[in-house]
Amino acid sequence: SEAESSGKLTFRPKGPVLRRQREPTSISFNKTINSRIGDTVYITKRTEVINILCELITPRQATYTWTKDGTLFQPSEKIILAGMGKLQIRNPTKKEQGTYGCSVANHLGSDVESSPVLYAEAPAISSTERNISQLGHRHLSVVVGGVVEA
Repeated sequence: SEAESSGKLTFRPKGPVLRRQREPTSISFNKTINSRIGDTVYITKRTEVINILCELITPRQATYTWTKDGTLFQPSEKIILAGMGKLQIRNPTKKEQGTYGCSVANHLGSDVESSPVLYAEAPAISSTERNISQLGHRHLSVVVGGVVEA
């Protein structure tokens, strides 16, 4: 309101802002998965490479920081930084699942986002077999797919 009454035009530049384009969560059976930070990524047995992109809406000079499960990320043979805004996971296994975070900052501000990377397994139905001849409480629980004879 002061700017309007003084007749001056003020401009406040904003800090870096990450590009967010949330995709519906789905499991991809492609060998290479490209995902934007903020999306959920699933590792399957076919997954060979996961690329997580951390892009700015307006390209600016910014410092990128990557984390895994809240800890500062240390590149390894399997997980590398392929450029400032790209994290690449090669031949992922259950060990690489976790929450990967990207934060960008400069003198004007900062922004942060994270992506859960989860291992997708085929469901397994557990089964047990037992004979019960007397019901003490008159209640019987049966696993789905079980057989009950009376």
